[in-house]
Amino acid sequence: MLRDQNADVLILLEVDDGSIRNRFRSQVKKFAKRLKHTHFYSALKYHPKSIWKYLIYFKKQHDAVLSKIKGEYKAHYIKSGMKKLVQEFTVNGISIFTVHMGVLSKTIRQMQFGEIANILKKCPRPFILCGDFNIHKGLDELKEFINQTGLKRIEMSPTFPSHKPKRYLDLFFISPGIEIKDFGIVKSEVSDHLPVWITI
Repeated sequence: MLRDQNADVLILLEVDDGSIRNRFRSQVKKFAKRLKHTHFYSALKYHPKSIWKYLIYFKKQHDAVLSKIKGEYKAHYIKSGMKKLVQEFTVNGISIFTVHMGVLSKTIRQMQFGEIANILKKCPRPFILCGDFNIHKGLDELKEFINQTGLKRIEMSPTFPSHKPKRYLDLFFISPGIEIKDFGIVKSEVSDHLPVWITI
């Protein structure tokens, strides 16, 4: 399914980087090799000092970037929530930020939105923000964040659950200076979320 998309840059959330449940093999490296994305990066989605990094089923849960083009990778960690990683991949003068936000608490998500907004404000380049925002209370959760950042949300269709999508969880935002040529959703049930894509 990923090969069929022929993407220059792939963002993967919740990949196993070599835990016992994946027989100590890295899905990140396996995907990169099979897809021939010569540049790949990943980081633990929990804070490096978190207790989660020591627990057997959590310590290898990563988010990842795979790219055909060489870029610069940076892992930011916010303070709020359990999943704290904000990936930043800079390529061809554009930064791509990726998040995977908390599921249970709207209050925690709003705190995370504030911290993410502060990271984005420091970016000197045009940028894209994407990921699983877990806004189970609906798109109204985004209002304050959009007001803070001035970002434009790409009007995707619902992506969750993949067999009968009803919720808008997997989103793209763009800053001024990014021009969208096309966008869409991949009809696939290999995950419980439908993959989303954009062309800039």
